[in-house]
Amino acid sequence: MPHDMQQAMRTAMQQMREGDLAAATATLKKNLAASPQPERDESLAVGKGQCIDGVARVVPESANEDFAGGESGPAGSCGDQVSTTGTFACRHGSRDYLMYAPREPAAQPVLLMLHGCTQSAADFARGTRMHARAAAEGYVVVYATQASRHNPNACWNWFRAADQQREQGEPAILAEMVRDVVRRFECDPNRVHVAGLSAGAAMAVNLAHLYPDVFRGVGVHSGLPFGCAHDVASAMAAMRSGGSPRTVSDGGATRPVVPTIVFHGDRDTTVSVRNAERIVGSAGPDAAHHGIAWETVNTARSTDRFGFTTTRMRGPSGRSVVERWIVHGAGHAWFGGSTEGSYTDPRGPDATAEMLRFFRERD
Repeated sequence: MPHDMQQAMRTAMQQMREGDLAAATATLKKNLAASPQPERDESLAVGKGQCIDGVARVVPESANEDFAGGESGPAGSCGDQVSTTGTFACRHGSRDYLMYAPREPAAQPVLLMLHGCTQSAADFARGTRMHARAAAEGYVVVYATQASRHNPNACWNWFRAADQQREQGEPAILAEMVRDVVRRFECDPNRVHVAGLSAGAAMAVNLAHLYPDVFRGVGVHSGLPFGCAHDVASAMAAMRSGGSPRTVSDGGATRPVVPTIVFHGDRDTTVSVRNAERIVGSAGPDAAHHGIAWETVNTARSTDRFGFTTTRMRGPSGRSVVERWIVHGAGHAWFGGSTEGSYTDPRGPDATAEMLRFFRERD
């Protein structure tokens, strides 16, 4: 990312924290107008790319290199997994990916991972180590990647109207990417999940709302609720103060509940923790009609880790339908992650392990 864009993001985030949303929006618009325009994504046809997220800490250049095709993934193979990179294309557009699959596929589950802004798929893989932890359970793990030509800051465009519609834009590309993986590797179509961080988490929420027939579980780390923004200004407002979710109309029919696990730090200055509550509230709107009850478990802080409060919505079977993990004193980072990647904090609960446990309960 060019230095002037980095500086603009820092200035805009500071203005937003100071409560001057208009100035923050003006800063971003001015910088975008003065910067060379990225290649237009003709499959989306929604105008200029826009960047939404905080500023990540600097990581080695090797952790953020773009990739397009190749024999082995930049994060390396793990045990009985084989890593590959490539490009998936469909009528809605195309995106690159980094994929880890078992050497001997056999009706395994699939997990789509969506990185945050300024990250790459390889960086996200190093930070979360999701593929390594999922290897024992036979997962095919797909780290989709967003390119700067689609968004200057490599953010998933969760806030655009065209990316909040079924069979349109980035949600359609990602849903088709997963369907293609299921077909090619003969995976189990009833064990497909999605997880993401920040902008990637917001896009994961979009996918859960738009494609409940594809995704059986969703992991949301420091994200935002569906339909809470429609442009840069409303996105920044939702990030700062919490966004109001938009419901999905399905002709009067009851929308299927996609089991959801949410992680958020209560000292997150990039995406307000209020969004966690609103994601949970919209994840199971018909919970009262399914015999679901809330249960809260408090845990104490240790000397070297963050404390956290877990709230679970359990169904008649006793399994969690929705979980909310609020990490006390923590900021905008993947909890329990590796410092080899950006946006990670090894303290607090192990988000990778807990998401896999949550998904396992769905299978």
